[in-house]
Amino acid sequence: ENILCPCVSCYCRLLIASKVINSNIEPENKMQESKRNLVLEELKNMGFDINQKLDFRVYSIVQFLLLIKEKIRNKYIEVKDEINNSREIMLLKSLKPVCYYGCVLLRPGYVTKFDNIENPTSMENVLKEVGIKSLNFSFKTECCGAILSLTNKNIVIELSEKILNAAQDSGANCIIVCCPLCQQNLDLRQSQINKYYKSNYKIPVFYISQILGLALGLSFKNTMIDKLFVKPDIRI
Repeated sequence: ENILCPCVSCYCRLLIASKVINSNIEPENKMQESKRNLVLEELKNMGFDINQKLDFRVYSIVQFLLLIKEKIRNKYIEVKDEINNSREIMLLKSLKPVCYYGCVLLRPGYVTKFDNIENPTSMENVLKEVGIKSLNFSFKTECCGAILSLTNKNIVIELSEKILNAAQDSGANCIIVCCPLCQQNLDLRQSQINKYYKSNYKIPVFYISQILGLALGLSFKNTMIDKLFVKPDIRI
C-alpha cells in the first residue's frame, strides 16, 4: 500500500511520478504532457490499467519517522534506563549535531508539502523524542554536489567543504543526514577535502536511523557506525 524510500532521489522521482500519473499535477507544457502520455502508453502495453488510480503513498524516511515519532519516544522511555550507562548512550550524550537535509528532499515544495523548504525542522523534531537537541544550521538545504561525484569530483569537494565548514562554525561535532548520497559525499570525501584545502575536518556524518538505533538500544555494530569513514570516538 505504501512505499518507503531511504533514498531522497528515489523518493522525489516516485512521488512526482505517482502524482503526475494520478493527474494531481498538471503537465507544465506540451513536452511534459508528451512524456506523461508515453509513460502511460508503456504501462498500458505492460498490462496495467492506466485508468486506475495509483492507490499508495510514497514516504521519505523523514516523513515516516515523523509518523511514528510517538512510538519512537515510547520505546526510548522503555529502554533508556537499561542502556543509560552503555557506550552508545554515552556517545549520544556527547554529540552536538546539526541536521542536514540536502537540496532534494523538500523540492518542489508544492509536491512534497511536509516541511519548510528553506528551514526544515522535521529531523530536529524526531531527534527531540530521544533527547537529542540539534544546533541551528544555516546550510540545512544547501547542495553537497550530489551525483556530480561521478563526473566532477572537484565541485563536490568544494560544495561539501562549505557544509563541513558551516557545521564546524556552528559548534557542531557531527552531522545528521537523511540522504545516503549526502552522507557519502560528506563522509567518504572528507579526507579528500582535507587534502585539497589542507584542513583538518574530523566530523562524523550519521544517517538519522543510525542515531535513532543507538538511542533505542542497538549497538555500534548493528547500526554500522563502525563502518563510517570518519568514525566517532567510540572508546568512551
